[in-house]
Amino acid sequence: MKEYIFRLLKNSRIQNSMWMVLEKGVAFFGLIFVVSAVAKYLGPEVYGYLALAASVFSIVNVVARLGLDQVYFKTASKNQKNNNILLKNMMNMISLIYFPLSIIVLGVFYFRIESTYFIFFIATAIANYFSAIDMRSIHFNAILMSRLNVIANTIGLMVSLAIRYLIVNFQLHIQWLCVPIIIVTLLPYLFRLYVDHKKNIFERTYTYNKYIFRKYRTYFLAVGIPLVISMLSVSIYLQSANFFLAALKGSHAVGIYAVGSMLAGAWYFIPTTIVISFLSIVYKTNNEKDYVEQAGLILRYLLLITLTIIAILYFLSEYIILWLYGIAFKESILIFKILLFSYFFSVIGFYFYRLVMKFGGYNFLAKKMTITCILNIILSYLLIKAYGVIGAAYAALITEFVSNLIFNLFYKNILMPKVILKALGGKP
Repeated sequence: MKEYIFRLLKNSRIQNSMWMVLEKGVAFFGLIFVVSAVAKYLGPEVYGYLALAASVFSIVNVVARLGLDQVYFKTASKNQKNNNILLKNMMNMISLIYFPLSIIVLGVFYFRIESTYFIFFIATAIANYFSAIDMRSIHFNAILMSRLNVIANTIGLMVSLAIRYLIVNFQLHIQWLCVPIIIVTLLPYLFRLYVDHKKNIFERTYTYNKYIFRKYRTYFLAVGIPLVISMLSVSIYLQSANFFLAALKGSHAVGIYAVGSMLAGAWYFIPTTIVISFLSIVYKTNNEKDYVEQAGLILRYLLLITLTIIAILYFLSEYIILWLYGIAFKESILIFKILLFSYFFSVIGFYFYRLVMKFGGYNFLAKKMTITCILNIILSYLLIKAYGVIGAAYAALITEFVSNLIFNLFYKNILMPKVILKALGGKP
C-alpha cells in the first residue's frame, strides 16, 4: 500500500494537481479570513460595487482573450515547444482588444456611479489586463510546471491579502482597496516574466513584425471568435445576475448574492484542477474504447470529490456565513445552498466542455452557449423581478442543469451517455 501511494505521489500529473490545489487552497483561506473581513467592513452595498466591477471586467477579459488561453493550453499540452512568437502575438492581440474595450466600459460607468466607487472600476480594469495577457501561466500549467504558478500567485495573493487586512484593521479609506486589487495580478505577472527571463523558458527570437502579426491575427480571429462566443455567453450568464440585481434591486442585493455565489464556488478549484491536470490523457487517446475508458474514469472521481464537498458545505452553510460575514449577510445562506448544486452541474459542464474541444467542436460550443446565455438572461430577468436574490440563484441552477446535462447530449462525438455510464460503474 505504501509503495502504491509513493508511486502515485511520484506521478507528474498528481504532483502538478497538488501544486495547483495548493495554490487555490491559499486563495481559499484568504477568502475565509481576509476577504470576509473586508466584506464585513464595507457592508453589502459597497461590497456590491466591488462585485459589479469584477463582473463587468471579467467579461471584458473574456472578450479580449478570444479563447486563446484554451487554444494555447491545448497546443502546449500536445507540443511543449516553448514558442515565444506565438506567445507574444497572442499578448499583442489581447492588448489590441482590451484597451479600447476597457475605455468604452469605463466611459459608460463614469456617468452612472459616484466617483468614490468609480475608482474600483479603474483598478479592476488594470488588474484584469495583467490577468488577460498572462499566457505564461497557461503554458506552465500545460507543461506540468504548476509549482511556478503556485509561487507566483501565492506571492501576489499574500501581499494583496496583507494590504486588505491592514486597510480593515486600521479602518483606512475604502479607496485604498484599489492597491490590493491591482497587486493580486500584477505581482504574479512580473514574477512569471522574471522566471521566464532567468531560466530562458521561452525562445528569445521574437521581434515585432506587422506582417507576421497580421497572419496570426487572422488565425486568432478564425479560431477565437467561435470560442469567445461560447465563453462570452458563459461569462454573461454567470454575471447576468449581478447586472439584473444592480438594475432591479440595487447594489445591496448584488452584495448579498455575491457573497453566496463566491462561497458556493470557493471549492470549485479542486475538481477543475483535477480535470486540467489529467485532461492531456484524454486528449492523447486515439480510439473510442480508450477515450470512453479514460474519460469515464476521470468523471467518476470528479463526481465523488464534488458530491462529498457539497454535502459537507450544505450542512455547515448557516454556520459558515454567519461566522465569516455576520448577520448583515444572513440572506446569503439560502443563496449559498442553492448555488452549491448549481456549481455541481457547472463542474460537469467544465469537464464536458473540454471534451468537446478535443473533437474540435468550437462551433457547437458557440451555438450551445449562445442559447444558454439567452435562456439565462430570460430566466434571470423574470425570476429576479419576481423573487429578488432567491430568483437569481434559481435562475443559475436551472441554467446550469439544462446547459450541462441536456444541451451537451446534442454533441454526439463526446459520447456523453457512454462516459457517464462508465463513470457510474456500468459497461458502456
